[in-house]
Amino acid sequence: MNLAPPRARTVALAVAVAALAVYGGLFAVHTAAMVRFPYQTDYGEGPLLSQARLLAHGLNPYRSDATAPYTVANYPPVYPLLVAALQRLAASDGFGPGRALSGVATLAAAALAAATIRTVLRRAGRRGWPAVAAPALAAGLLLCQPDVWLWGALGRVDALALAWTMAGIYAVARRPERADRAWPWFLLAALTRQSAVEGLVAAVWYLWPGRRDVAIRLVLRWAGTLALAVALLQLATAGHFLQQIVVANFNRWAPGTAIGSWLGWAFVDGGLPLLAGAAWGWHLTRDLPDGRLLRGLAVSAWTISWTVGKVGSSVNYFFPTIAACALLAALVPLSARRPGVAAAVLVAYAVGLGPLADGHGAGAVALRSITAYRDLGTPGYNRLGWRVPADGRDPAQRRLVALLRRTPGPILSENMGDLVLAGHRIVFQPFEMTRLYQAGRWNDATLVRRVRSGGFTLVVLYFPLRDPAKWATDRWPRNLLAAMATHYRPAGRIGRYHLYRPA
Repeated sequence: MNLAPPRARTVALAVAVAALAVYGGLFAVHTAAMVRFPYQTDYGEGPLLSQARLLAHGLNPYRSDATAPYTVANYPPVYPLLVAALQRLAASDGFGPGRALSGVATLAAAALAAATIRTVLRRAGRRGWPAVAAPALAAGLLLCQPDVWLWGALGRVDALALAWTMAGIYAVARRPERADRAWPWFLLAALTRQSAVEGLVAAVWYLWPGRRDVAIRLVLRWAGTLALAVALLQLATAGHFLQQIVVANFNRWAPGTAIGSWLGWAFVDGGLPLLAGAAWGWHLTRDLPDGRLLRGLAVSAWTISWTVGKVGSSVNYFFPTIAACALLAALVPLSARRPGVAAAVLVAYAVGLGPLADGHGAGAVALRSITAYRDLGTPGYNRLGWRVPADGRDPAQRRLVALLRRTPGPILSENMGDLVLAGHRIVFQPFEMTRLYQAGRWNDATLVRRVRSGGFTLVVLYFPLRDPAKWATDRWPRNLLAAMATHYRPAGRIGRYHLYRPA
């Protein structure tokens, strides 16, 4: 079969692959900038840094939330354990090792996506320029998505869980007859992020029609080892492991939130061109022997992504969906029909087109990253995450950390990452514990009494107590806010941080 593409499609492919290669390089530069930045960039980084430090000292982060410190260890231990090991190797207990791990994991996930597509096309006997370009497209499409770009180098679990999943998918695609040996990758994924089962589901769905015995062995090995690991963790944590990662992590799910997040990803974060390419690629998988594996990953990732409707969820819940869509969309060059449309879609990939109202398409992010990270230049929060200052410095956080270091504890701070950097333990994890309070699963009376008695030397908030932001009650129980407003006085302000001391 002659798969030589028309000239227009060849040019479009070259432009798309070159642009996506540039994005890959820029992501590595972005990761390096994130590793060098010493302060918190995302709310979730602080608790994970704290858990890594606790594990490094042989302490248990999975404990009862009925007594102080009131914290929730949201995720299984693989990521914080690896961060703790890297901190020891790098002689650094800051955010750098964790962000480096995430950045490398994101690049590894992209490389594994490319390897998977290459394996699938080789088994199908596909040759020619489109088959050569498709693996590069798979990797580039994953990296150039704005959500992956800005979250892939955070000190969070998502990139590492995705890398384990993609390693498992590649192992299954490479040796389907021995796919049961891929169980360690899927186990590591689940022990990094407890919802990361999309790879296992896809593998079983792919194997079931023709290799049912392999699928059964894969599930039994995965499930048996996971059960043993959970039993040991339950024993080591006095029964609090599952309570922390399941019960305490189970927030209210709202269909409106889920739908809004999906629309936001598609129309604000540049997901629409990728979805269009994935729909086209889905059609093309019917001609591939291993197309069922790619479709299975898409369906399972899409299904799990609806957990984004859980209160407090964010765009990181789309990581598996983005990866699955990248694999499918990378097949577009194989289409022998409508080369003009194929060329337009590929160019759209390359420049990050789509109704990007927030200005964070891949092209926009990359362009501004070239110009000294000006897109990330003002510290503050947007839909995609905390922004990194252009010069790698943040005077407000530097002053805050210095103040926290010379202030004796205990300290109640909304910026938990800087609190940990300053050598203090997190006493109260605002968002998670407030969710438990609102669900009736945690009583704030003891903490309120401690606040009323002036039990904290310093309180650090993102809002003034005299005029709290509307979202303040999402992070702090009302009784606690009232107690702080009554028994603490303003003690100045550092940047966006409002400081309070006992009255």
